[in-house]
Amino acid sequence: MPEADEKRNDTSDGNPEARVQDGGASAWLTVVGCFLAFFASFGFVTSFGVFQADYEKTWPGRSSSDISWIGSLQLWSITGIAIPSVLLNAHIGPHCTLILGTFFTVFGVMMASLSARFYQVLLSHGVVTGLGIGLTFMPIIGLPNQWFGKRRGLAVGIAIGGSSVGGVIWPVMVDQLVNKGDISYAWTMRAIGFTQLASMTLAIACIRTNTPRNTAVKLSSFPIASALRRRPILVMASGLILHFLGIYVPYFYAPLYGQSLGALPQTAFQLSAVLNASTFFGRFVMGAVSDKLGHCNTLILCVTVSAVLAFAWQAVSTVEGMFAWVVFYGWFSGASVSLQSPAIVPLVPAPKLTLMGPYIAILCQISSFGSLAGNPIAGALLHEAANASSTEETSLHPKNFHTMMWFTGAVLIGSSIFYQAARYMHTPNMWSKA
Repeated sequence: MPEADEKRNDTSDGNPEARVQDGGASAWLTVVGCFLAFFASFGFVTSFGVFQADYEKTWPGRSSSDISWIGSLQLWSITGIAIPSVLLNAHIGPHCTLILGTFFTVFGVMMASLSARFYQVLLSHGVVTGLGIGLTFMPIIGLPNQWFGKRRGLAVGIAIGGSSVGGVIWPVMVDQLVNKGDISYAWTMRAIGFTQLASMTLAIACIRTNTPRNTAVKLSSFPIASALRRRPILVMASGLILHFLGIYVPYFYAPLYGQSLGALPQTAFQLSAVLNASTFFGRFVMGAVSDKLGHCNTLILCVTVSAVLAFAWQAVSTVEGMFAWVVFYGWFSGASVSLQSPAIVPLVPAPKLTLMGPYIAILCQISSFGSLAGNPIAGALLHEAANASSTEETSLHPKNFHTMMWFTGAVLIGSSIFYQAARYMHTPNMWSKA
């Protein structure tokens, strides 16, 4: 860290808020590092739709729900090991934590390249890779919050935008190697692993921390009981569970729905890429908007619009219409995810930067149940609809997706209601910036 930064930290009198700079070389370099880390980790998870479609062809005897457990385990790991990740980060620092996360991420992908059976892919692609991504998530989601105050929404939006770029690159990479380059699945996964390794190495070199390491942090340091006694926090946690229960269903199943409309596998892969590309612009623009209107206000707006779009999904009957739909859904759904942590910050009691990490970890840990269950539930609904169909159509008939779409819209509406309640408890004035 530059000498000027060290001097500023030394004169902060132990007040974490005094270290917030809202700019500077170290701050923006950290955002770049987090962007690269999100590209290699979270972006790989949000592109699982292309693997969902490919694995359903590889194991036709497995239901959509069974296969979605691979991606859902990755999603769950992101938030499901939040508290262990924060503890590790506090004791060994973000650089060492990211090195450990990089090892498991790349090792899992490489082992998936050697896997031939479903349970092997479930363990390697789902569990091991998910563990690595989970270890990286909490450090990189917290670092921009340390450096930025007034421009926190923009900084976090740019950092998480790396996952959007990853969600574009990974499907295109798989399509170019497998469908057009005639490269085997094994070597495609190895190419992904090497790319992740390079990206994470650059990320680790870029990031800077803005708060001193607190090696005194223990499991007992997490104010779980007191956090859940705060009604706004408890209500926000309920909203997060429902949010994660539904928000990623289209990311997993949009390529399959595209195929049900007659799209070729290559075109279905492009749906996933366009969906994730749209999330990048949505996160960037809505992040800047949230700094003006309030993070929680903008979060509520984005979740509500995502719910409306989920209900409208069933009206999409052409491949062209599906491309238009994923642009709008990606814009608002991607922004809604990146706005979660900035929206939580005002609910945390002062001093915010001291308790922010533990509070975000607690809420992430709780919300992980939604990440784990949402996509398998959606897959089970798709499977049941196919079995109940009186026609001889395959499970990819568009009508079989309708129940899954209603489920997605319903849980997102519920999430929006809980977010609105948490916002009202914190700031009753509906016209204020919150």
